[in-house]
Amino acid sequence: MDDLHRVMQCSSETTLRECNEEGASNKFNPVDDETPTMVLHRIADLRLLLNAQMWSCDAKLLIFSAAAFSDNYRSLLVPIPPLFMGETGYDIDRLRHLVSRWPSCRLMLHHLRTGYLETNVSDIYLLYWVLVWQAHPFLCRLPVARLRRLCETLRLQHPVKKPSSFLSVGQERAHEDAQRSVNGNGNDNGRQFAYMGCNLCALYRFLAMGKLMQEDVSATLMLYANPELALAHSVVVQNWQHSRYGCALRCLVICELLMPSNVMQVGGDQMEFIVSNTDGLCPRYLLIYSGVPAPLPAGAAMPTESLQSVASGGGPRKRKYQRERNLFGILFDYLGSLAARAKRRLLSRQVC
Repeated sequence: MDDLHRVMQCSSETTLRECNEEGASNKFNPVDDETPTMVLHRIADLRLLLNAQMWSCDAKLLIFSAAAFSDNYRSLLVPIPPLFMGETGYDIDRLRHLVSRWPSCRLMLHHLRTGYLETNVSDIYLLYWVLVWQAHPFLCRLPVARLRRLCETLRLQHPVKKPSSFLSVGQERAHEDAQRSVNGNGNDNGRQFAYMGCNLCALYRFLAMGKLMQEDVSATLMLYANPELALAHSVVVQNWQHSRYGCALRCLVICELLMPSNVMQVGGDQMEFIVSNTDGLCPRYLLIYSGVPAPLPAGAAMPTESLQSVASGGGPRKRKYQRERNLFGILFDYLGSLAARAKRRLLSRQVC
């Protein structure tokens, strides 16, 4: 984390081109081996990730932006990128300013391919921190058609209203368990699952830290086997307007109850679970309901790989080749810009 933090010791309006101009060393202060070349490596990583996992990247940016613009950001935006932590508190205005400039993920990828020299270094830092550096949440978009079989496996009621998107959440091992459950090959005997209605702005902390913000530590949380009852606890929230998931979103989280001693089952057919300790909740799946559907680009494929496992699209040699090709393209454009600037200076001297 310290190395990544040291890379970005520059103002929020400094571009990569300006960092390489003569006399701009005060805007970019590399430490040890950290140089603008490292930023080019990070751009190459972002390009590769956005190209391979655009839906998963969109979900992470969507969840982060909702927490950033929440009134309770001090409690919900946890963890926060170190660059935006000041001596007296969060530099939330600067962070929100950067987030508000996010275009769609497709345009991000296009800009990182063609106009990266004009990209602010802080923008690169923030995108890299949210999409690459953050190990959690570990997201994988799954076909909504698989939800019915999963509900049967986990002994949950199937939602009457079909969600617009369905994602698995967890670490790599949990993701493998999720895939086995969705495929009907998992053995979930003795494991208890329930639906939790959750506002979009509270998802970031819950998925990243496994903890919900509770103003009253003595308060209890209600989970349900019936998704419609849980959905009533999720408030419609306007979100990042360029998200592929749409606007006016509501969310359901399928949680595994890890601490049965802190869970009470009440009611008859409608099973309810009263949880007094949220540390015993483990998020496994995320259901997103969109009030305004996001258009699916023509010919767009639905990735089912995990966010941290870009390798699922090919073997190690293929991944290395793709990364080297991306990095070579960036370095080639960068050297071309230096050559063009040197040529202009030479011509200006000849005129003089």
